Amino acid sequence: MQAQAFRRSTVIRSLAGSRYAVLTRYHTMVKPVIVVPVKTAWSRLSLPCINKNTKPLIYSTKTHNFASSATIENVAANRPIACWIFGTAALVGGMIAVGGATRLTRSGLSMVQWKPHGSLPPMTPEEWDVQFEIYKKFPEYQQRKNMTVDEFKSIFWWEYGHRMLGRTIGIVYTAPLLYFMLRRRLPRELYKRFGVLFGLGATQGAIGWWMVRSGLEEHGHEQLEKRNEVRVSPYRLATHLAFAFTTLGVLLWTGFTLVAPPSRAAVTRDIILPDVRKKVARIRRILGHVSTALGYTIVSGAFVAGIDAGMAYNTFPKMDEQWIPNDLFVLEPKYRNFFENVPLVQLDHRILALSTLAGFGTVYGMARRQPIWSQLPQQSRNALNMALAAAGGQVMLGITTLINYVPIPLAISHQCGAIVLVTATLWSQHTLNFAKPLKKTIQTAIKAAPKTL
Repeated sequence: MQAQAFRRSTVIRSLAGSRYAVLTRYHTMVKPVIVVPVKTAWSRLSLPCINKNTKPLIYSTKTHNFASSATIENVAANRPIACWIFGTAALVGGMIAVGGATRLTRSGLSMVQWKPHGSLPPMTPEEWDVQFEIYKKFPEYQQRKNMTVDEFKSIFWWEYGHRMLGRTIGIVYTAPLLYFMLRRRLPRELYKRFGVLFGLGATQGAIGWWMVRSGLEEHGHEQLEKRNEVRVSPYRLATHLAFAFTTLGVLLWTGFTLVAPPSRAAVTRDIILPDVRKKVARIRRILGHVSTALGYTIVSGAFVAGIDAGMAYNTFPKMDEQWIPNDLFVLEPKYRNFFENVPLVQLDHRILALSTLAGFGTVYGMARRQPIWSQLPQQSRNALNMALAAAGGQVMLGITTLINYVPIPLAISHQCGAIVLVTATLWSQHTLNFAKPLKKTIQTAIKAAPKTL
């Protein structure tokens, strides 16, 4: 009996020792390497619930960094994206200004080759001579036969800077776009808009070269009647500028949406009195029509620049002692006069500019009425103030540029004024979004938002 008891106690001690050894190995080797990482990863999976009777889990961005923040309503998470979009918009605005300087200095036809993959300019005197000899083969040089290599360099650098800035914008937009896509940070509501922006940028480069080619051709409609000066087609110039401002507008509207999502408009909508909200909705509709008129004015300005219409009728308010000049319809077919005939092109631009200014004044006057002005958010009031000031300043800049025979600094300032005015107009429209009907999906999301946080 004693021997059996001794053997039993020996077996128990050996089993206990082996169990202790196994547990020791598990806690020191297996658990830290395998169990803990797997358990942590499993706990972070936002899997749908198995039990159909239970409600799905709702993860809050306050407690889980892994939860999807790719929604337009998450302002904090979208702040880097907004900075990227506004930065790209600033570069596009700079591109428009540099493009205006390139046109005003007659530099746009200095680079007669398009090499999307090339980036280095001529560096040595021999390379400059080669580039200059290539330039001599095209029509524009026939009007500048006394040009030296140093003079050629001055116009070359403007066009070179314009093209390199365009490539820089492409990189600045595309690289962060790919990064945010891989990180799944892009708001799902704006997927299509980011794609449209990419398409606009790619198309703009092709349109730019299409425009330059019109000035390199021997025969083209850029050779206007009674003019021997070689220039790019005003139609293609207007298309190029219209695409640039369209890209700028889409970028700005996207940025405004990221910093002020629809939920903010819904909150403001609930605060404003219903009667006031209806009046603001009418103001916003009128502002939309004024924005359309502004777009037409900008395009008409491109035709003014394309045919140098600003170098004629340098008086205001009359056009050389006449309210309406003669020879408005001298070209055939008649539609060409609206785009190629100097008197009518300038008259159109004057009428559109003054009408647009009157539209901004009307919108501002309606908004200043009480109790509308007192109930408008501070951002809306600031935006409307800025829009009216920008519109007035832009008209004054245009008049000053005209009566001074289009000096380059004033002309560039006039083009930059259009950028400021477009920005102020879009900002004004966006701050008045609370006046338009919100989608039911947005209203539902807003009501449910406090429950999910």
